[in-house]
Amino acid sequence: MNKTNYQDLIQKIINQLEPRKKEIIVRRFGLEGNKREALESIGKSFNICRERVRQIEKKTIREILEKNPSLKKIFNNLLSYFKEYGYLRKEETVLTELSNSENKNYIFFLLSLRKDYFQRINGKKDFFNFWTTKPDVIPRVKEIIKKLIKKFKKEKTPLTLKEMNKHFQLPEKVLSSYLEISKIIMKNKNGLYGLKSWPMINPRRIRDRIYFLMKEIKKPLHFKKIHELMPKTNINSIHNELIKDDRFVLVGRGTYALKEWGYIPGNLKELIIKYMKEKKRPLLKEEIIDFILKQRFVKKFTILQYLCDRMLFEKRKDGRYYVKEA
Repeated sequence: MNKTNYQDLIQKIINQLEPRKKEIIVRRFGLEGNKREALESIGKSFNICRERVRQIEKKTIREILEKNPSLKKIFNNLLSYFKEYGYLRKEETVLTELSNSENKNYIFFLLSLRKDYFQRINGKKDFFNFWTTKPDVIPRVKEIIKKLIKKFKKEKTPLTLKEMNKHFQLPEKVLSSYLEISKIIMKNKNGLYGLKSWPMINPRRIRDRIYFLMKEIKKPLHFKKIHELMPKTNINSIHNELIKDDRFVLVGRGTYALKEWGYIPGNLKELIIKYMKEKKRPLLKEEIIDFILKQRFVKKFTILQYLCDRMLFEKRKDGRYYVKEA
């Protein structure tokens, strides 16, 4: 059954209810574009106590189940869905996969109709809210997550789902579903799992987001291009972080590369001097130009201009250059 059919089916069912019963169900579960309301809030508008609202809700749900036997097939489909993912699924994932943004509450309502089938677990501190059709899997799931957190803390290395699954031998979609409920373990956009606190998994600082973006792109980028790829970040903040963080090297006008790619920090003059001193011999201009062009996005003429500085460089009769000693 597709996403829209769930909403259509439920809407037809609640339209058959008596007006007061329908209003209570609609408001309690946030149907028809409403937000979910508390028992007390609904009770005040009807001038009844919250317990009476609860009783009407419970009676109405029983009435819906008795008068709509066709729901049995829907529930079986949902049970099969949960079984496919190891009998447990993060709430937000369930609501997103089985509906669209406008009718998530209809799926919530559908699951709430059979609390003997579908149990909602409040995740609290370390876990997101999730639903299960087999509560006895919960201890096993929590133990898996606990072991992986311990492994991540010890080894400090992100892992793929396949690498983690070597220890558990579960269907990958099941292990993935289990890990989704954890607030401590997270998957980054490259499919690597690790601790949410790790910058490589969940980069929060601008400089870390830039760093991992460049690692993904695998080539130098102009700060304006980085801003295009990170549009919600202030362009001046991006430029400032590139300047301040020594992981980035300016390789052209406004263009930066990662130092770990082999780019050497410093201006053009410093780069030429450093290269000459490392080689410990006079160099042909072609050698110098070839090295600099691998390090910087500049024109050959610019490099030659620096070599013409007689305060810094000396040219021998054989055409080789060396650093002029002070």
